Amino acid sequence: MEKIYNEDLKLISKEYSVKNLFNNEFERFIIEERIDPITNFKIRINKSIRNKPRNYGRMYTKRSKCPFCDPEKETPDFEFSKKIYIGDSVLFSNKYPYGKYHAVLVPNYKKHVKNFSQINYLDLYNSFILIKEFYERIPEKDYKYLFINLNKGFSAGASQEHLHFQILIENEPTNYFKIYLNKSNKYFDKYKKFFIEDYFNFEKQLNERIILDGLIKLWSSFAPFRNNELIGYVDTFGIFFLSQNKFEEFIKNLYNILVVYEKLYENFNLVIFDTTLLRESRSYPIIRISQRPLFDIGYMEICHFEYVISSIPEETAREFKENLEKIFS
Repeated sequence: MEKIYNEDLKLISKEYSVKNLFNNEFERFIIEERIDPITNFKIRINKSIRNKPRNYGRMYTKRSKCPFCDPEKETPDFEFSKKIYIGDSVLFSNKYPYGKYHAVLVPNYKKHVKNFSQINYLDLYNSFILIKEFYERIPEKDYKYLFINLNKGFSAGASQEHLHFQILIENEPTNYFKIYLNKSNKYFDKYKKFFIEDYFNFEKQLNERIILDGLIKLWSSFAPFRNNELIGYVDTFGIFFLSQNKFEEFIKNLYNILVVYEKLYENFNLVIFDTTLLRESRSYPIIRISQRPLFDIGYMEICHFEYVISSIPEETAREFKENLEKIFS
């Protein structure tokens, strides 16, 4: 199957069947390969692998004292700034950073919360105000790539169960977003249009994976890298350029999205790439959310950069949209 929007925006997929013989009976599997229109990476969908048995072994749940419940004593300051507090939210330096400007943001440190359903709109609102305060305090202004990240749950990579974001401000884009920005720049030079906006308009024409069409544009990724992956953007040149009313609308919509995603899929990764600091951006702020069950990654992903998933993007879009509409209605 090949659906074409223009020469540089295509949705390409193909299917083939695989049979094996087990207990004198043939088993048939349908494999679908799809090409991600942003990276051109190939992914593989095999719905049957969701039934693959897993041996989880013995899981240890004993945890030491939570440092995020007492950040003043248990977490570090930045070299250039002390911790920043607003309401029940706090932002501080990551004790084990993998970037020069790497912060931990706890939406509510006064309660040991594990889920978005346990915090409220104001906690998320204050969290984003803290992000703005953080990037205004960093001393080097050539660090302009702002990434708002989340590991929700241990299987998604969280080292602490207390709900928290990881904020990275970099002087270069990360690998995925370097590919994305290069694609966006070339696309703009050729068509004088934003790639991510045309991608959404293409999905809107097809009407197979669209979830939200408002301030946040959201759909289920055509060629996902992880199960139940959503992709979207915020209809602004930067989150912190939004008017007060629009900013509040953005926070409310994002809060509802995260609560519903958590309810349906439990553990997940989130990244928001904000474009507020980019002077000549060819993009809007990007949102990506992916489910992360335990042991969901193996040699295909690590060694081959090819992603194997079991969820069907069109089914994800229907399920998520139905549950999200219950909140908005």
